[in-house]
Amino acid sequence: IYFLPNWVDLDKIRPIKSNGRNKYRRKLGISNKTIVIQYSGSMNKKQGFDFILPIIKHFNNRNNLLWLFGGEGPMKNTLIKATKNTSNIMFLPLQDEKDMNEWLNTGDIHIIPQDDSFESLLFPSKLISILASGNPVVSNANQHSELGKLVAEVGIRVNPRDKVAFINALNKLIINKNLRSSFGKKAREIACKSYNKDLILEKFDKFLRKKIL
Repeated sequence: IYFLPNWVDLDKIRPIKSNGRNKYRRKLGISNKTIVIQYSGSMNKKQGFDFILPIIKHFNNRNNLLWLFGGEGPMKNTLIKATKNTSNIMFLPLQDEKDMNEWLNTGDIHIIPQDDSFESLLFPSKLISILASGNPVVSNANQHSELGKLVAEVGIRVNPRDKVAFINALNKLIINKNLRSSFGKKAREIACKSYNKDLILEKFDKFLRKKIL
């Protein structure tokens, strides 16, 4: 049995300039001046929502900031109830694959919170698509994990339980568009170099031919 690494179709997932034509921003009435902090994917305990809750509350009532969560899972209702008094947060279902490029480009900053009892075992496949969309990432992944090492190149990584550092990382990206752009360009470069679907399939085909011959 052979296992292929994560890949992304770079033609389907790509950076889109924020010019007011984003489907989700139009549909949800989100101004282009609003900074969107986005979470995408499963909502389980291993995603570390207990860690992120006080951070969300810290940014409550910030009119220029919106938390946007898209996904499903057993922690979703808990998260909705815990943030019922938070003015700048929205929850959506898991989005269709055909809309994924527009969805990922809705966020200015993507977050990947982790429960530190799980994170060293996990590498979220959604990160590869985030990289391809050309957007920065903030995560509390362990610095020695595969996830932590990659996030340090395409955004800001903080220590697993350091909520203050996570808040500071978000603030740093919120106020600095050029920094967001710089990390986003690096993310896209890594996606093109290391997770390009066509290149990976080509290498895998060569590998199989050698094995057969």
